[in-house]
Amino acid sequence: MVEKIRSHGPVDIIILVALIIIVIMVPGAPTAPFEIASGIVLGPIFGSVLNVTAAVLGNALLIWIISKFKISSSSDKNKILGKLENMNNPKMGLSIAYMIPVIPTFLIDYTVDKLGYSLKKFLPYIVIGNIPISILYAVGGDAILEKNYKKIIVLLAIILIILGLFLLFNKLYKQERSEDNE
Repeated sequence: MVEKIRSHGPVDIIILVALIIIVIMVPGAPTAPFEIASGIVLGPIFGSVLNVTAAVLGNALLIWIISKFKISSSSDKNKILGKLENMNNPKMGLSIAYMIPVIPTFLIDYTVDKLGYSLKKFLPYIVIGNIPISILYAVGGDAILEKNYKKIIVLLAIILIILGLFLLFNKLYKQERSEDNE
């Protein structure tokens, strides 16, 4: 059965990449189901490669579109964006934000443009930020297909760690703000 599920050609792979790219560009749309599907369909290694590739292409394209067409957003007053903008190293904060599933990528990409980062110089941060979550989703999809409950538990623990990073990000922001006010 696994072999049948994983017997897909290049057209299927291109369609999956396109779906992930499109979903990345829709504000608030979750990419997780598609990235988990890539793990189910392609396995953990090729699924991870597909996820990273699609995420990098999707975010790069979205940053380009936001920049080219000067898209404004009502999200200018978003608390998360404000925190990212005020960090000592916003690029690293934005890169970490890609790893946190609850932060819409549109907001991250919008902030990249708002802070004036060129796509060429910010591209490594997009790659670094998307690798962990892309691997997590692909390995999770593979674990679901193979009914590997131990792996699923480990992945859920990793998700909790990522959410912990989000809380750490919040704490670091508050510390920076309190140091600035002194």
